[in-house]
Parts: sequence; structure tokens; C-alpha cells
Amino acid sequence: MTGVLKELARHALGRPSAALARRLSDIASATGVAAQPVPARQPALATVAKALESSADVEQLTRPLLEALAGMTGLASTYLTVVHEDDEVQEIRYSRNTRAGFALPEGLVVPWADTLCKRALDEGRACTTDVPTVWGDSDAARDLGIQVYVSVPIERSDGSLWGTLCAADSTAEGDVLSATETHLPTMRLFARLLGAQVEREEALSRARAEADTDPLTGCSSRRVVEGWLAVQLASLTAGEVVAVAYADLDSFKQINDRLGHAAGDAVLAEVGRRLRATARPHDLVARVGGDEFLVAARLIPTIAEPFAERIRTALAFSLEREGESIEVRASVGVATSDGTDPAALVARADAAMYDEKRGAVGRR
Repeated sequence: MTGVLKELARHALGRPSAALARRLSDIASATGVAAQPVPARQPALATVAKALESSADVEQLTRPLLEALAGMTGLASTYLTVVHEDDEVQEIRYSRNTRAGFALPEGLVVPWADTLCKRALDEGRACTTDVPTVWGDSDAARDLGIQVYVSVPIERSDGSLWGTLCAADSTAEGDVLSATETHLPTMRLFARLLGAQVEREEALSRARAEADTDPLTGCSSRRVVEGWLAVQLASLTAGEVVAVAYADLDSFKQINDRLGHAAGDAVLAEVGRRLRATARPHDLVARVGGDEFLVAARLIPTIAEPFAERIRTALAFSLEREGESIEVRASVGVATSDGTDPAALVARADAAMYDEKRGAVGRR
């Protein structure tokens, strides 16, 4: 089995394919896991194989791995943690507890410096059956009553720490240390599989963020708007509306024609910066066209007009560019929700913007 685990570990950072899942299933059949009663501490490889084949996210992969880890070690609690190094805390994200009176609850957050995981990593001690003696200075371990502990790191391919895979108990029965150490290679394989899944999800999240953000202005892209509005419109409480301000820069084509596209880009970038500075953190600021922007906010009706005026003020400025002053102005139309149709709300704000633009032209 050790050779097989090493073979699987070499492939663990790639996408867990159907072939890898079938290989695990074959191992399960060859070792009799699927055909005969499973000893309490033998991992359920068929369950792991199924998880690899069907898991869509870290949680769906973690749950069966924790079940298998519990069967392997016989320890009362198995769990996955996330280490938030910037905040200097560790969070138990998913856990499986099998004995009343001893549980490591999901959502528990403890100072990273006080954790057994950090001590295990720093000292290179993956297992211990005498936590009170070895790490008696850990308040978290003492409060939780941990006697037996095993932990392996979950790392990205660049070696950075994401979290840990752990098992713990309040009692040490028999030769627990030796039995647990026997399963460390399998735990490390599980950790590598989890690390690979984490990296896939992080890469997908970055790709989505890039697709949802306009690179020039830093604002959200047009594709975000209807989804954001739909969520807000569906969850409004009594006395709330969603206000949409639709802004179009006046005479922007002349800026491009007279000073070049680099000057036009500088104007757009400054518009994005000003709108994002004016909006509240939970408002939406999006670039919806070449020189068209949208700001949406959830608010009470009486402050819809002050909201619109802030947008107009933010978009009236001068920008110095290569010794020349560029005067920037915008036409802004505002609409407030009277239903749950995002497209209709944006269309009304757009129409109000064109009414304002025509009025400005007529006054010249």
C-alpha cells in the first residue's frame, strides 16, 4: 500500500480524474475493502474514490475524507482547519465528531500562536498522545481537553500554508501513537488532494474576479450588474428602494480626438476612482460601456436625490494632462425601483440620463 500511496501522491496536485478515482476503487477491491467487513481503522478507499470523482468543492471532498480519517485512526474528532495568517487565527472549517462529550466544533476560531497545529509544524511533531505534557502551554488544547493529537499541513504547490488536516481525542487507548503514525502517509495524501482542490478553487475565483472587473477603471464589469440588482431587489425590506444612477461623460469623443486615447483612458480611470471613492463599500460601481458608468445603492427613497447629486459632483472635475487642463462633466440619470426587474430599472435610469443630456444641450 505504501508504494501505491506514493504513486497517488505524485498525481495529487493534478485534477483528480476519473482514472485516479478508478485506481483508488481498484485498490479498494484488491484489498477487500469493498467485498468484506472493513476493520474500524482501515480507510474507506471506495468512499474516497467516489469523493474524488464527484466533488465540486473543498467541502464535498473534505467530508468523506474526514469520515475515512476517523475510521483509520479511531479518534473521536477529525477536522480540517483554515489558517488566516494575516489575522493570526486558525478556524475549524469542517469537522466530524463521534463521541459525546468531546467535540471540535465547526466555526471555532483560536489564536494561531496558541494552536497545536503551529506547534506541530514548528517542531516537526505530527503526532503525540500526551498533549498536556508536551504542549501544556496551549490554552486552547487545555480548554478542549485534548490528549491525543495528529496534524498534517495542507499546502499549495508553492509551499504556502492554507490549513491543516487533524484528528484528536481526549483519551489514549492502546498503542494509539504507533497506529496513528502508520496512517500518516495516507493523511499526507489526503492533505495533498485537499491542497490541489484549494488551488483549483482559488484559481477559479481569481478568474471570475478578473472577468467581473474592468481593468482600466477598477469598477465592476457590465456582466455583474443584473445579477447584483436581482439579489438586492429580491431582498428589499419595507421602506427601501434600489436607486440606480446612470452616467455618460459629456463630449468624451472630443477628448479622444483632440488629445488621443491615452488621455481618454486617463479620464476614464479617474472617473472610476472618483465613483468608487464616492460610493459606500456595499454599493455597486460598474463601467457599462465605453464612457458610461452605473452606480447602484440600496437606500430609503428620501436620499435618492442626494445620492444622485453626489454622483454628479464626483463627475465634475478638471484633470491635468501634459500641461493641458481637461474639463470633465457627465450627464446623470437616476431611477428608483418599483418592481423586481433589473433590466427595466437600468433602462429607466438610462432614459433619465438621456433626458438630462438633451436638456443640457438645449441650454447651451
